Amino acid sequence: MVVAPKKLSFNASRTLADDLRREGETEQWGKRILGEIAYQLDRRILRYIFCRLSHNNQDNQQRIYGYYVGSIEEQIIENCKDSRSGNLDLDKKYLLEFRYKHIMLFLRDAGYDKNIHPKVTKALVNKYGLLPTPGPRSSLRDIGPHSFSQLKDYVTKLANAEEIRDIMVLLVCITQMAKEDGEPIFIWG
Repeated sequence: MVVAPKKLSFNASRTLADDLRREGETEQWGKRILGEIAYQLDRRILRYIFCRLSHNNQDNQQRIYGYYVGSIEEQIIENCKDSRSGNLDLDKKYLLEFRYKHIMLFLRDAGYDKNIHPKVTKALVNKYGLLPTPGPRSSLRDIGPHSFSQLKDYVTKLANAEEIRDIMVLLVCITQMAKEDGEPIFIWG
């Protein structure tokens, strides 16, 4: 079932740079959006596979702490083990593997390579960091698929030439996921 997209209040007359400047006054803030794009995609993939709950659920956020898309196969096995007996719940394993394969096929159409992009994601987050969580009334919370061109312009201005292609793949992927699930591009805890 596809959920109807939420009506978003992002002010298109302002640029993303204006919103970032209003949220924080440092130059370093700008490049952090590159790490945030990577981090948000990683979290979204993990939520799709392991949680499939509302992004507002606190347990949902806690549950994937420490998980990383690059080691998803091991995490699926670990997640399916009974804590007492150590037995594997095969039904749960097949469900999680199905979700993993499904999301990887979906993302592959947008250029995502499961052998390359998890490493790229980790490197970008480590290099650039993350944006601080914006205030509850910030328009940064409402950046949706309709903001793709602003984000694309921002990426091309901030990223190193050798990173642009991979970051654009990540941006396309997260935008496609946002279109599919009707959520903003960035889901804040």
